[in-house]
Amino acid sequence: MMGFERSDDYQPLFWVRGRPIHVTTLLVIVHAASLVACCLVGGMLHVGYLNVLDLLGFSSNAVLRHNMWWQVLSYNFAHSPSFWFLVNMVFFFIWGREVERFFGRKTFAGLYTALVLTSPIYLLLRAWLVGGNQTLAGGSYYTSFGVFIIFATIYPNVQFFFGIACKWFAWGFLALGTLQFMASEDLKDLTLLWLSVGVAFFGTRYASMGGSGFALPEGWSLREKFPRKAAPVGVKPRLKPRRAADTDGGGADDYRGRDVHESVDPLLDKISKHGLASLTNSERAVLEKARVSLLRKDKGD
Repeated sequence: MMGFERSDDYQPLFWVRGRPIHVTTLLVIVHAASLVACCLVGGMLHVGYLNVLDLLGFSSNAVLRHNMWWQVLSYNFAHSPSFWFLVNMVFFFIWGREVERFFGRKTFAGLYTALVLTSPIYLLLRAWLVGGNQTLAGGSYYTSFGVFIIFATIYPNVQFFFGIACKWFAWGFLALGTLQFMASEDLKDLTLLWLSVGVAFFGTRYASMGGSGFALPEGWSLREKFPRKAAPVGVKPRLKPRRAADTDGGGADDYRGRDVHESVDPLLDKISKHGLASLTNSERAVLEKARVSLLRKDKGD
């Protein structure tokens, strides 16, 4: 877990037996469930696993001529069972969780959706301009790599293996992918790779300035490079998350003049239902201030 202060928007979508389910967790569950479902459906209906992947994978002819518009999204969840799928999901969970914690669930979901839509939109435009059936193999490679680029944009100096900074891994993977597609003269995948990187990088910058339309709070600025709380030891985010108490209407500053029980009772109910970990930073501040106030009252201050 990174050591920076989380947004109040970084709240679980729901709880399962006391465990929080965030957007990143839900996406990993959906990807895994989709993999299992494709295998089971292909076997039980005797249609073949590869035929199921063809039904879910993206094809411009299928979308434009047969109105199979679900492929614009479903291709991202059409996976082949392999060791690399497991690796992809593990790293996506690590990167996605930190990006979601930094931006909040709404902005993270918006950026993820933009990455998912980037490839099919480009292929539909390509089919319209140059013709032919533009296809895209199932899987979320470009989407997951885009999430990694978002993470590297926020935390370029996070050290990975052998003490190498995250930004150099990002440049290295991008260079290798570029050389691979150039060597095979695969202009389509080369373009998709760079488009995903561009959407991730500039989308992150745009979102951080509060102009993305993803319901970002005011006060975020690229000019303020460092947060009030550091990230990992010796590493500081390039972008700056907000402090929850500065923007949340339920922050500690709003506690002044409010009745103690009126302020604390909803928080106690929340703790009894979901546990202490479900409280946001601002709610913890309210609870702490109420505790101090009651102690002073008992002492006759």
